[in-house]
Amino acid sequence: MKLKDQLSKDMKSALGIQEGEGKFVEELQEDDVIDGIYKVISKHSFETHMHKKYLILNLADKTGNIRAIDWYNASNNDAKVKSGSVIRIKGKATLYNGNLQITIANHNDSIIVLNKGEYDVSRFIPTTKKDVNVMMRELKKLMEKIEDDDIRRLLDNFFQDNDFVERFKSAPAAISVHHAYKGGLLEHTLNVARICEDMSKYYPSVNKDILIAGAIFHDVGKTEEYDFKDGIVKTDTGEMLGHVAIGWHMVKKMIEKIPGFNDDTRIKLEHMILSHHGEMEWGSPVLPKIPEALILHFVDNLDSKMWQFKYLKDKKKQDDDEALWSDYNKYLDRRVYLK
Repeated sequence: MKLKDQLSKDMKSALGIQEGEGKFVEELQEDDVIDGIYKVISKHSFETHMHKKYLILNLADKTGNIRAIDWYNASNNDAKVKSGSVIRIKGKATLYNGNLQITIANHNDSIIVLNKGEYDVSRFIPTTKKDVNVMMRELKKLMEKIEDDDIRRLLDNFFQDNDFVERFKSAPAAISVHHAYKGGLLEHTLNVARICEDMSKYYPSVNKDILIAGAIFHDVGKTEEYDFKDGIVKTDTGEMLGHVAIGWHMVKKMIEKIPGFNDDTRIKLEHMILSHHGEMEWGSPVLPKIPEALILHFVDNLDSKMWQFKYLKDKKKQDDDEALWSDYNKYLDRRVYLK
């Protein structure tokens, strides 16, 4: 690298200018000079009392949202961008009413609309904030507590398959309801399996091995229900069958490859997967009819609802919203107290 190029790079670093696609929203700090890539969530144009037009954009990446304001080229930039556009934006991070925003620079190329292929789509795919490798190790520790030989062989057949493990580590748990990001399936599964293990201590009559294995497999169909390479969308198989049926079929096929697998264990594990939504109107073809299945249903439901509570509180903090109550949440079927 030439000396002048190194000096230029060092100067950019000192000013907070990022090479490549720029800082993520959550990394921005006051006075950073910004040259970064973000998605336009919404846009609104206004006029001052002196009839000067200005433009406000709500921008986002996978880490959060930030407001951007254009005082200088509002008309031109308003014509360029629309909701859903991915843009390279130049400006400066400033504070307004205590909140960080981007003040867009005063030159013609302060906003450039990018085409697909000109940016990394993973920048906009939300991802778990937890380390997936650490979570996988924790899940495998739970598997090691299982004593039933048939169940251990079944788990090994799945989790010694590297392609399956990568899908399991990367898959979301949903598109919107809960843990709706890459790695969300593993995060949710680990939560459910841990709680189920604890529940087995309070109800010693339940079969702990069946309960933990059912927890690990209950959403396994989501590895094939969703395509999560360029976003989170349902596959054709996911649309046609849904993860309950897909997961049941995956486990059933794998059990058929294990000679001498206990039939009572087989039917209970299959029942756990098919009944974990708890009610037919919620997507289960059969109601929970063994105690392990009932525990799994309630724990699965609990973890998804607790995620919603956390999501609402995190959103309040991110938006710097002083409201004590959320708007109506359709997944919880209520408003939530946020203090």
